[in-house]
Amino acid sequence: MNMTIKRLLRGVLLALCGVMAFTGCGGDGAGGDEISNESISLKNGGYSIPIGANETTYIVDIVSNCSWTVGITDNSNWQDLRIMSGSSGTGNQNINLSTSANTTTSRRNAKLTFTTRSGRVVSFNITQEAGTAFLTIEPNEHEFEADGGEHTFEVQSSSDWKAETSVEWCQFVGSSEGSAGTATFKVKVGENPNTTARSGQIVVRGESTKTINISQQGKGYTLTVNHGTFSMEATGDTKQVLLTCNGSWVLSIDKDWCKASKYNGSSNTPDGETITITCDPNTTEENRPAVVKIVAGNNAKVETIDITQVAGKRPEVTKPQYTMLSSTQLSLTASYTSMFDVTEYGFYYGETPYPTQKFEVGKDGGKAGEIKATLTLQDGKTYYVRAYAVSAVATGDSKEDVEVKMQGKQPGKNDNNSPDI
Repeated sequence: MNMTIKRLLRGVLLALCGVMAFTGCGGDGAGGDEISNESISLKNGGYSIPIGANETTYIVDIVSNCSWTVGITDNSNWQDLRIMSGSSGTGNQNINLSTSANTTTSRRNAKLTFTTRSGRVVSFNITQEAGTAFLTIEPNEHEFEADGGEHTFEVQSSSDWKAETSVEWCQFVGSSEGSAGTATFKVKVGENPNTTARSGQIVVRGESTKTINISQQGKGYTLTVNHGTFSMEATGDTKQVLLTCNGSWVLSIDKDWCKASKYNGSSNTPDGETITITCDPNTTEENRPAVVKIVAGNNAKVETIDITQVAGKRPEVTKPQYTMLSSTQLSLTASYTSMFDVTEYGFYYGETPYPTQKFEVGKDGGKAGEIKATLTLQDGKTYYVRAYAVSAVATGDSKEDVEVKMQGKQPGKNDNNSPDI
């Protein structure tokens, strides 16, 4: 080849080199594309950077033969994606990415965009997988005290959510809705006017549905009675008890001779409720006790009333008075008073003290009366006489005997109607 041709070829080659040098770092290009001698590519090839839903750090290895800077672009729905180190460099390098776990149910996209020294732009797509749908509530149950109050619940959700309740005594304070991520809502409960506990639910709806069980303690029981002790008459008696309770109550009495007009009830008015306690007649000669017990709720409050019924008494009978009607006839008079109606009355007589032979005068004598009788006895003998009356309690007598000497006629004298004894 002659010298002229050689010089011509050398000139063309130099011109081509000049053009290549001028265009080597200009314009846009896909990852891995090369313009002249500048290149930027992913070490593992391809044009995308995949990140798992739960990954929070990721290392991007690049291969390059030029100087560059890098940034995150097109990340409007992925604000927390950051470059932690390696935001500029020359040649091969690691770029450390940081993000949060994807708590949404949609993929998140952004771009890792390089700019070379000459102004060339190369971008790689970054994609984070969608998170698993979730909805958690903390706590998932709560018990309020009887006086009421407020409580805050924390919601972690992968989507928008809304809390609802049909419980009339529970109200939301502020908003009951939220979006994906972590948020809270608050409820308040007023005083429970009842002694029984109450319960209900709050339902939170998002990608799934969760239920919060709420309950409230019952109001404390109050129970009062206006008597702690009282005495009952032996003949049978009644007493009025004023009972005030704000819940259910049960009354019991440990003796069957004592009864109540009512044995159970529920909350009553502030003025209370009157219960009548009745005792049967005490026909024994001893005082007898009874205990009225009122229990509110499940032994939440207990009140007792101690009752004493006085002893029954046998009839009281006076000492007999007598008149001699003849040497064989004797007129007797006595009287009685009794706590209970007398069922029988009369006289005992005999020839020895504390006589046992009975002369019944009458029955059903009431609570007071006279005992009158005429006895026919034997002339010339001495008798002992005592009056008696019988009631439901026992037999009462005159306690003292009357000694009577039956005397006949004495010769030449009148009958002695009132012998001297």
